[in-house]
Amino acid sequence: LFRGADRARATLAAQPAALADVLTTIGEAFEGLSLYAEADSVYRLVEAALPARAPDGLRPRLLTDQGINALRAGDPSAADSLLRLAVTREEARAATDSLHLAYALNELAVAVHDAGDLEEAEALNRRALGIRLRHLPPMSADVGRSYNDLGLVLRTKGDHDEALVVRHSVRRPRPPPRRLPKAVRAVGARRRRAAHAAAALPAHPPPAILEGSAPLNSPAGSLHLLKP
Repeated sequence: LFRGADRARATLAAQPAALADVLTTIGEAFEGLSLYAEADSVYRLVEAALPARAPDGLRPRLLTDQGINALRAGDPSAADSLLRLAVTREEARAATDSLHLAYALNELAVAVHDAGDLEEAEALNRRALGIRLRHLPPMSADVGRSYNDLGLVLRTKGDHDEALVVRHSVRRPRPPPRRLPKAVRAVGARRRRAAHAAAALPAHPPPAILEGSAPLNSPAGSLHLLKP
């Protein structure tokens, strides 16, 4: 990943916005591997690469990533400051209903919850959940996480009844229907054909061909038909 960062700095030196975007992605990859010090180093490179007038959303994204990295690295104070700044920057660009803002709000709620301010954590979680519900399907992972985080705050506050309601609001995707083995499907198809054929038979046996003759499937009936 560091070689990729060096290659990006060499090839995208004349495009600072593109360079910052690539480096931020590399920092997120380090963070996903729990390499928080390495992620922080890359994020600092992003700070240096960002132009004075960075594209909308790039600086708040960096601040959010830095805040999450600090939170996971065990520095809640730095995480709180960075995430609050990310929320402020996102709101300043008139993005008061964006998914990026919801992401920052949700992560800030985690930091505030860890610091013990349950009232603010609940308010932040509810705001993030409201934004996500307006933009995402109810069964999306982000909506589910907002519900879970809000339920955790409510349980910590002692609001167990409301926490239970929130928990039941989480809608998980249904698993795909189970496909039966081919041999089982073939047996079922044969049974359906047999049932259909049986249903097509007449309800009563056909009348005898000659009045008073025995049924065709009896020996007497067979001999009777052979008589001249």
